[in-house]
Amino acid sequence: MQLRIKCDAKVNLNNFVNLKEIKCVVEKYLLENDTLEGMIKVSGTYIKDDLESVYSYEESVPFTVVFSNSDMEIDKIEIEDFKYNEVINQGVECGFDILIDYHEKVKTEEVLVETENDFLAEQDDEELKNIFSDMLREQFTMQYAAQAAQGLTGMTPQQLAMALDMAMSTYTTEQ
Repeated sequence: MQLRIKCDAKVNLNNFVNLKEIKCVVEKYLLENDTLEGMIKVSGTYIKDDLESVYSYEESVPFTVVFSNSDMEIDKIEIEDFKYNEVINQGVECGFDILIDYHEKVKTEEVLVETENDFLAEQDDEELKNIFSDMLREQFTMQYAAQAAQGLTGMTPQQLAMALDMAMSTYTTEQ
């Protein structure tokens, strides 16, 4: 996005007769929350009414911009369309545009991904036994249900419960 601000500035120069050099630059700026504050420097050299000596001058012009939110980042700030008029015995009147290129910050969200290893590391031994016990019970029940559905088993519910208890006791004694 781009913002253009039209500015005027006057540089008072005593006994001013003629400009030798003039430049206009962005001296500094700072973005804090939703407020951009900066300084434009108009500087150069000029000749006084003695017509011999060259003198330096410098004028700082402050600017402030308040954005609608604090999620902005500044890409660059430039001066464009710099114009000036020499006013004998008074100084220089300047006009320029401050061109601000900016964009809204990209919002990133932190995504928490927990792996199986992270999950297991957080559990104590008793919790792990319960988790694996539930997993074995579920797996055994699913295998029995699949076999029963295919008509391949002749186990009664009592035999199934006894087999499950044996599988669980074998697992816990191995641990």
